[in-house]
Amino acid sequence: MASQIKENFVDSYGDSVIELDGWYFDINEMSVHSLDLGNFPETFAFRIHLSAYLISGTELLMTTSWTPTISVLTSGRSRQADWIFSQIEIQYREPIIFDGFVEPDMSVLFPTDAAGSHKFYVPVLKLTLDTYNRIIAIGQGVRGFPEGVQGHWIRMFYLSAGISTSNVFGDIAPLTTMARGVVALQTFISLILISLFLATLADHIAHYRNTENSTLPEGTREGAEGTELLYSEDGETGDGGEHNIVGVRERAYLRLKE
Repeated sequence: MASQIKENFVDSYGDSVIELDGWYFDINEMSVHSLDLGNFPETFAFRIHLSAYLISGTELLMTTSWTPTISVLTSGRSRQADWIFSQIEIQYREPIIFDGFVEPDMSVLFPTDAAGSHKFYVPVLKLTLDTYNRIIAIGQGVRGFPEGVQGHWIRMFYLSAGISTSNVFGDIAPLTTMARGVVALQTFISLILISLFLATLADHIAHYRNTENSTLPEGTREGAEGTELLYSEDGETGDGGEHNIVGVRERAYLRLKE
């Protein structure tokens, strides 16, 4: 946006440095910042910063900073080829009057008779169609319709993950009634899905442990007094009673513990 404002300025005045009633400024020193979409879609606004110098002869009398807020009316626009001309309103403090020198009106920064365009009788902002559409897309994204904003799928995935894990930071918030309803619905669905997942996981863990405990070494059996070996030391099958060699049951327990 800044580069297009500067280009329009130079096309109109023929130079980046001009003098108006003793005030000198260089449009190349201008910066654009603080895009405000609070009143979108009716308007969008931004601020500019530019230093101006009051010079009398060879003496520098005063230096000041111009920081007007520019409100762009989205309804008051005109298209010519690939350019959009939007009517603007400039909000600024009262002009400075110093030793008879009156600070110029801020509308000089937005000439209405740029080369190759028609004459306008109100201050206008000249932007390419692509730049204008990108600003409108950002405004729509702020309103909750991010289709035209780059990377919106990643941001929506980030919001969805935050909702599902109750870890939302508030940097993205639903603005419309429909969006709030979808977020609330996803919150309840996420709670149900997480509960089902944890319940299924706990059931699988319990089943695994029961299967592991029920798998005994070959040649053993589980009785009321514990697991006992059914084979004697000489390889003959015992009946699990007193005929088994002394200590066999204890060794069976040791085998299970190992």
